[in-house]
Amino acid sequence: MKMPTVVYTFLFSLCIETVLGLTIKQNELSWTKTEGKSIYIKCEVEGLSDSSYLHWYQQKNDEALKRILYFSRDGGTVPDGNHPEKDDFTVTKDYDLKINSLKKSHSAVYYCASWDGVKVFGSGTRLYVEAAAPVGPKLSAYSVLKPNNGKGILMCQARDMVPNLVRFTWKDQSDTELTLSETYDLLEQKDDEEARVTSMLIIDQQKASSTSYTCSVQHEDKHDKIKITAEPLKGSDSDPVQPCPPQQGSLELVHRLYLFNLMYVSLLVKNVLYFCAVGILLYKSRVENNKTFSKTSPTSNQDK
Repeated sequence: MKMPTVVYTFLFSLCIETVLGLTIKQNELSWTKTEGKSIYIKCEVEGLSDSSYLHWYQQKNDEALKRILYFSRDGGTVPDGNHPEKDDFTVTKDYDLKINSLKKSHSAVYYCASWDGVKVFGSGTRLYVEAAAPVGPKLSAYSVLKPNNGKGILMCQARDMVPNLVRFTWKDQSDTELTLSETYDLLEQKDDEEARVTSMLIIDQQKASSTSYTCSVQHEDKHDKIKITAEPLKGSDSDPVQPCPPQQGSLELVHRLYLFNLMYVSLLVKNVLYFCAVGILLYKSRVENNKTFSKTSPTSNQDK
């Protein structure tokens, strides 16, 4: 059985970039369109000065950023002469990028940006030009409390979506969005081969067992939500909370979390062995060099 390739990263997706009063926001995560259609890729800009320009960039897979055009507040648009498809793009007065007739070669990530002392970029919008329509994700959720370290883990999974690009947002019962902090840890596990992404919220077990959380998943222009409440620990002094029954795929989520822990430990052991081996080789090399130097260097008595 082939082990799927899994990538674990800290979840720190930022939808808004702000520098010196300039704010650029791209809320659209991705679009899937067929050839020949037209599309507007939105960019919301605040604080753009009269002397500043808005730029649009394109980045295809394994390629560097390419500027498409730049746009001034007075409505002047200047295409970048180095871009091979510069004539395919225009900009509206609201800074949105328009592509009139989509081609396969337009599949890329598009960034709007501006200069305000430093170059400020939006978070980017990925465009897929495909023959098939997008397929929304199937959502499942599971929660577990770990008595040994007092942590609660809430897991939210999106799978079987096309394209496999999603964005997770966690909120507590007061509808406050949660981010990385001293109180909350966020991890993301992605499996491209099986079109599956899992977001994990790690929090104090008391908060996990007494508060309900909502996981929102953005796919294309659609948003789906699922509510999660952690199961209380047995013997806990807290008020009993109605446990959340395991959703479809919950056992698989626990299994994949175990694989994550196993992989993490294996990598640590491998790194320790590697550095030990390198250290031994460097030590032996140094000893051999010292012996060679001692044999070849003339002594003061030999000089006499």
